[in-house]
Amino acid sequence: AESIRSNSFTIFPNPVKRGNTISIEPINNRAYTIRLVNYLGVVQSSWESLHGTQIISIPTNIQGGLYILQFRENEGASYSQKLIVQ
Repeated sequence: AESIRSNSFTIFPNPVKRGNTISIEPINNRAYTIRLVNYLGVVQSSWESLHGTQIISIPTNIQGGLYILQFRENEGASYSQKLIVQ
């Protein structure tokens, strides 16, 4: 498995299997929200009011494929990273 680091957070592992977990590690300690969005722009799942490193579960009811994890700090900065779900 690969670790993907953007300017704002790290995702591990990538790719991930449905029902498994990923680790989200931000580079700062600000509160943030994460949204898992499919290729049509539909939000499949979201996690709010997070702080620090988090372990989140990928839903089992989504199809495998390419998704976007949208990471938004409560102060307004936002970042996106591709996530492959198997």
